[in-house]
Amino acid sequence: MNMLFVAVLSQATWAKAYGGGATFAEWVRCLIQTSDGGFIVGAGMNLTWTPQAAVIKLRSDGSVQWAKTSTEWVDPITSIIQTSDGGYAGTVSYDGSAFSNVFKLNSSGAGVWTRLYEWLSNIVLWDIVQTPDNGYAVLGWGWVDGAGYPLDPILLKLNSTGGFQWARTITISGTQYARSLIRTSDNGLAMGIECQETGSLLLVKLNSNYALQWAKRIDRSGTPERLLSANSLIQTQDDGYAITGSSGYDLFVVKLNSSGDLVWARTVDAGGAWGEIGFSIVQTTDGGYAIGGDIDGAYDDFPIMLRLDASGNLLWAREYSFALGAAWAMIQTTDGGYAATACYDGSGSGQPFILLKMDSEGYIQNSSCIYEITPTVTDVTSSVSVTGFTPSLTTPSGLLYSNWDLPVDFNPNVSSICEPLYEGMDESGSYVGLTCSPVPGGLIFKTQSEVPVRIYFPDGRLAYSDKLQKGENRITLGTGVYIWRAGPYKGKAIVK
Repeated sequence: MNMLFVAVLSQATWAKAYGGGATFAEWVRCLIQTSDGGFIVGAGMNLTWTPQAAVIKLRSDGSVQWAKTSTEWVDPITSIIQTSDGGYAGTVSYDGSAFSNVFKLNSSGAGVWTRLYEWLSNIVLWDIVQTPDNGYAVLGWGWVDGAGYPLDPILLKLNSTGGFQWARTITISGTQYARSLIRTSDNGLAMGIECQETGSLLLVKLNSNYALQWAKRIDRSGTPERLLSANSLIQTQDDGYAITGSSGYDLFVVKLNSSGDLVWARTVDAGGAWGEIGFSIVQTTDGGYAIGGDIDGAYDDFPIMLRLDASGNLLWAREYSFALGAAWAMIQTTDGGYAATACYDGSGSGQPFILLKMDSEGYIQNSSCIYEITPTVTDVTSSVSVTGFTPSLTTPSGLLYSNWDLPVDFNPNVSSICEPLYEGMDESGSYVGLTCSPVPGGLIFKTQSEVPVRIYFPDGRLAYSDKLQKGENRITLGTGVYIWRAGPYKGKAIVK
């Protein structure tokens, strides 16, 4: 017990915002922890009037070690990996782009090579993995025949210097978006694909020779229970697979075995006016799952993070009260905590992207900017079907590629956010900076700073949710017992 207590306390937590200084929204879709314990993020930043891609290397405390951009990278970075030589490789693209970049940096961030790929018509390269021969496989989609729709998934094989080796289109009826590529434990590849016309999720598995091994179509019955946005695909510890995206208006996650057959499926409803979507999934060290996504509200999106056990049951859920958009990228860190990205809800200085380093319970210690939510998780396994199919893999023509400019240094603006609201408890047992006092007909909270609060009935139903303003806040409640949470702290109060 003591060893566990020490391990939890040793988890560093912090939150920082990174911006280019413009007044436009910025975001980060890619995040990995590097071999030195730091982080690499791939971002889209407004450094000029034109959005530019940016690679930022952070130390373990979130401070900037180096940052790179290029005026020729006019689209965001959609994927980034650490390569076997300690460097980094990634893709620069945007849905609707006419071309895409693939780049390689060394461990210090210096450019090694950048290749620009284009087809007879638009091409979007979205995800990248390194292959056993130190080359790369890159997945995306495009209008390969130059005639516009439908879109076909495209898989490129590049050598170690980014040179073109071969390409395959994965021809399936209808328009397809392919955003998830992983290298599997048998040195093959697996691809997560969204079929827009049928509302299906597709999982295509290639063997180590890059030939088709099997393919599965995942559907859910009912209206409007379309399965869309195969946003994140992982291989699990048992050599199976997990995918997150959306189903109708709910976040969706499905677990498959090593043959691509259904194990279980869940939806998550957090009460968003327009639903919830999962954007990133990782398997945790205990065999469970952590998912980053968003709650789509009536006016804004708010990032959420979920923890499920190995069977898909909810352990806990968190909402970021100070952020907008989605938790696009989310990972478990080597100390057992988590790191996630979102867009900062700033005022007067645009919306820089943010990186949160959280503890093992999804909190930033002594801060009020992350709080517990209680979404409804539903077992929908019985409504999900998985069937085999055989796509056509063909070799397209018309691919062009050329060398492109290497990146240069830049200095992003960095600021700490989500600062501690209170450092601990005073001698009376009250939290420093926050007090809760029962009064006839309600509760009075006094706080030194703005903080989100949720108040629950003993049976778990939500009684009140809002933000406390600095100073005194009176909340009217009926007679009874209530459980309250303000930031990472909670208490019980009796209203008479």
